[in-house]
This record gives sequence, structure tokens and C-alpha cells, in this order.
Amino acid sequence: MCNSSLLFKNHKDKGLTWIPWIGEKYFSEPQKLLVLGESHYCYGSNSPQDIESCENETVEVVGEYANGSSAGNQYKTYGTIDEVLGRTFFPGAGRLEIWSRIAFMNIVQKCMANNQARPKWEFFLTGWKAVLYVIRALKPDACLCFSTGKMVNRVNFNRLEEFRPEFDFSYCIRPTQDTQMKISGCIVATPGGITIEDGKEIPVIFVQHPSRMKKIDEWCKVIEQYHPMHG
Repeated sequence: MCNSSLLFKNHKDKGLTWIPWIGEKYFSEPQKLLVLGESHYCYGSNSPQDIESCENETVEVVGEYANGSSAGNQYKTYGTIDEVLGRTFFPGAGRLEIWSRIAFMNIVQKCMANNQARPKWEFFLTGWKAVLYVIRALKPDACLCFSTGKMVNRVNFNRLEEFRPEFDFSYCIRPTQDTQMKISGCIVATPGGITIEDGKEIPVIFVQHPSRMKKIDEWCKVIEQYHPMHG
């Protein structure tokens, strides 16, 4: 992987608890993809404080998974992410190849006590602010967000436009909206968009959380519909 710590030396000042994973091929990809998960949660004997104090938690856990580990609960959602990306953006690619070509971070910058705990709505708002700083640094061509919940996630994405005075750079948000479609009871949303400084809009595609995604084929069709970068 890339040495992302050099890009995020002052990450704590930007509300970023964990340094993002950046695959070693990410910056050489013709179409760069930033994948957004929802949150870290405790596993083993670790406490939320333990995990929050480790700035490389995301880098370490993803690195272990990408290199073949699958023994812990913390890896379960990554298998679904693999499957989705292997059917859309990187057809036929294996686990290590996929993760070498993407960047990854969780939106919520607080660790949940267990995988049944739900982040508070304000955790998503502060998390999206951190995402903006990461997008500014990594300049992806698209973001794929594995968390489409309207009440706690997309509403806070849409609210980002309200907080421009807090940032030391300019940006613009194109809101995401509900469609008339549902997959397994989950609302399909139109993509949002983020434009930072140079005028290029980065689409943000929302799909279901990996732990609840049962109809992967249908969600892959949503990705194919909303962003031609796949494949």
C-alpha cells in the first residue's frame, strides 16, 4: 500500500481518526475509486478507546484482509465489497488485486462497541466532513458508499453544503435523492456529487451496507446504471 501517513500528517486536526487505506496502484489507476464503509467496531478484547487510539487501524485491518486473513468478525463485510467490486469496477480481479487499486475509509470516525451498535446521526455529519478532506487529498474519480440509510447517512451528506465556512477550501454538494425503487426494502438513491476547487464533480453512489446486502446482482445493476466507470 501507499504511505498514506505522509498525505495526512495533520489528520487529527481535520476530524480524521484513522488514516485511509490507499492501495499501491491507486494513484496509477486511470479511474480512481474511493470506497466508503460505515464504521469500525470492537472485536476481541479491544475497547473503542483502543481502536480510536490506533491511527493505522483501517490500514492494518484492510491490509490483513487483503493479504488473505478472514478469521475475525472485523473482516466479514469486506468479502461483500470484494464481490461487488469484482462484478463492476474490476471484473475478474481477486481480493489482493482489488484492494491494491482502491482507497478505503469509514465515514464514521468513532468506533462502535459492537456490530449491533448504530452510529448517532451526528457521527455521520462529522464523518462526512472528514471525507471531504480525504477526497481533496486523493482526488478520486468516483466514490462508492456502502451505506444508503436516509435518516443517518444521506441526510447528513446533503447537509454538508451548510458548513462551507468551516473549511479552508471551496466545495459544492449535489444532493442525493430517493427514487421509486427498493431492493430488499432498502431505498435506491440517486448519486450525490462532490465538487472540490477544480470544478470536477465526483459522483457518490450509495448502495446497501455490505452486512445487509443480499441481492448483490441488483445492487451491481444500480452501480452500472449510475456510473459508467465500472468495468
